[in-house]
Amino acid sequence: MIIDIEHYLKIRILNEIEEIFEEDGYNIVNLYLEHDYNNKKFPKSVYNSIMKKVSNDYYKKIFSKYDINEDKKIENIPIWEFLEIITFGELVNFFEFFTNKYNLSDKKYVFILREINKLRNAVAHNSCVLSELDKKDNSHRADTLVINYLKECGIGKENRDNKLKNSRIRQITYTLYLFNIIVSSDGVKNNVEHDVSKLFYGRIIYNNKYYNNNELLKSIYKYFDKIIEKNYKENMEQ
Repeated sequence: MIIDIEHYLKIRILNEIEEIFEEDGYNIVNLYLEHDYNNKKFPKSVYNSIMKKVSNDYYKKIFSKYDINEDKKIENIPIWEFLEIITFGELVNFFEFFTNKYNLSDKKYVFILREINKLRNAVAHNSCVLSELDKKDNSHRADTLVINYLKECGIGKENRDNKLKNSRIRQITYTLYLFNIIVSSDGVKNNVEHDVSKLFYGRIIYNNKYYNNNELLKSIYKYFDKIIEKNYKENMEQ
């Protein structure tokens, strides 16, 4: 689902750039690379990331078009190629810069994307995603958009507050929230509904008797059940 979010976020950016009169697909990238190069807090982070990829066979075809060396700033990479050579974390940073530059309403999703990126990194490194579900390690107020989303799912305040204090539950919740907003393909959404329903109402509860005395897991399951029931449960009659 996070891979789909990343892909359709790129499409969303490209579509929005086409609607901006002063954009040609190069300007915003040059502005961002200039910002990155002179960033006092994290100087040249994207620049350094790109330089590491210059010799990679996968990127050679892209980089061969540009005069890239360590003595000059990188510039004039078109947006459609730039989006393919940056990481998901870098994509979120660019998205924040882009939406702030043109005061786009999509900037409200930036902090949600940052939480999703944490989950993406955990999955990519094969971390045990479902460990420490009892920890209350996130005291920051949850995003209002997600709070309203959970209200619509019938999840009460106490339950919301309790679950979202756990970082991993928050990250999964944010992913479930943003997926249906960013992804525009009905086919992709239908496939995800099928996979989520198969996992959640099949595999996860296959040996549910093992967890009869685990109130934490049962409570978390019921929490996500309300989200999935409303937004992801496959219609078996289709």
